[in-house]
Amino acid sequence: MATSRGHPPKPGKSIGQEFVDHRLLSRIGHYPDSKDLPRQLDMVAYFKDDPPCQKTHCTDVAVEQYNAQQQSDDKKVTRAVGVDSNMFILDQNDPLSYWHVYFKAYVGRNRYRCFAELSGEKGPELLRHCTAVNKASVVACSNCFGGIYHPPGVDFNGSPRLPPPNL
Repeated sequence: MATSRGHPPKPGKSIGQEFVDHRLLSRIGHYPDSKDLPRQLDMVAYFKDDPPCQKTHCTDVAVEQYNAQQQSDDKKVTRAVGVDSNMFILDQNDPLSYWHVYFKAYVGRNRYRCFAELSGEKGPELLRHCTAVNKASVVACSNCFGGIYHPPGVDFNGSPRLPPPNL
């Protein structure tokens, strides 16, 4: 079935991935050919989170990569639910984009509020930092709009000096 513009639908992308495609358009210094534009977002599906929106997509990437680094199952994150996420660009000439995500999850029987930073050229691809955050001691980030709990004392602006993920 063709879209309203007569283009065939692009298969295999979630609403969250399509949202990222739209956000990445801000990197382009010129208006692209219409055939290269992502299809129009289905905002009703986006807000229903079906299929997953950006915060869920970022949470899934963060949890999958965090768990892959854990040696034992009792350190792995389960039942993660995305709360908020933000995408930002530090340098228009650098192809990397960054995502901050705040999610709630369990490690064993303990429930945590978590912060993660992801980066990538085509979407949230690499987990750069993941840690539990204490709601009483969170800090603001100049790259986020608010709503995301950031850990104090961490350079979370896309710095390669970040420590490995931990909870």
